[in-house]
Amino acid sequence: MKYYLDITLLPSEDMGHHFLWEKLYHQVHLALVEHKNSQGQFVIGVAFPQFDGQVQRLGSKLRLLAQSEESLEQLAIDKWLARFRDYFHVTSVRPVPAQVESYVSYSRPKVRTGKDREIRRRMKRHNETLEQATAHFEGFETRTTKAPFVYAQSYSSGARFPLFIEEKVALGVGESAVTFDSYGLSSQGVLPKF
Repeated sequence: MKYYLDITLLPSEDMGHHFLWEKLYHQVHLALVEHKNSQGQFVIGVAFPQFDGQVQRLGSKLRLLAQSEESLEQLAIDKWLARFRDYFHVTSVRPVPAQVESYVSYSRPKVRTGKDREIRRRMKRHNETLEQATAHFEGFETRTTKAPFVYAQSYSSGARFPLFIEEKVALGVGESAVTFDSYGLSSQGVLPKF
């Protein structure tokens, strides 16, 4: 990734930190969905420069990164945030510095909260019977996370859900054609941390 812009949250008495994260991420998600490339891929990644997994905090800054300056300019994120102009500061597009701390990836951790839920989901997705789905989850173990999260909205079901985000240090650094999901996350996307 060669270019970036930062969005800083500016909480106030009437708009709290967590509420602003939810509004910001909602607008970023909508902007990313509207600006897929010609192959239907998402080429802009998100980073959290103040991410702190020890205290489960995202911080107060969201960074958007892309290979080209044009990708970030076409996204026009300041227009998506126009209703919240007093609560976010958006920088101009800048080149990524030559020296960075490290390289990281941001993704959604795999969480499995309940066997019954997983069975119902499998029955629906794979058109399986209760017995088939139950057999698939033999030896099921719950997986939870303490990763920080922001609330997101599902457009298919209308449900509000916690979008957990984990940061992993990337072992190898190289230019690749990795794409991101509609939330700007990818376990394969290598982003500079600075």
